[in-house]
Amino acid sequence: MLNKSRLQLGEVAGKESGVANIVIIFWPQYLPSGRQVWSILGLCFLFLTFGGIVFWRRKKMKIMK
Repeated sequence: MLNKSRLQLGEVAGKESGVANIVIIFWPQYLPSGRQVWSILGLCFLFLTFGGIVFWRRKKMKIMK
């Protein structure tokens, strides 16, 4: 039943390539578990914080010149 519905969904979504990619990415079995979600969010937060600090310092240096 699950394989049949997945096949039908893929056939319908396969007509539009963008939709097919979204279905594949967000299919529940490919989503990370709870602990992985928090670690991924933590890493994203660290990268955004680091990037923000670097951007802010570069902007500050340009203003001072």
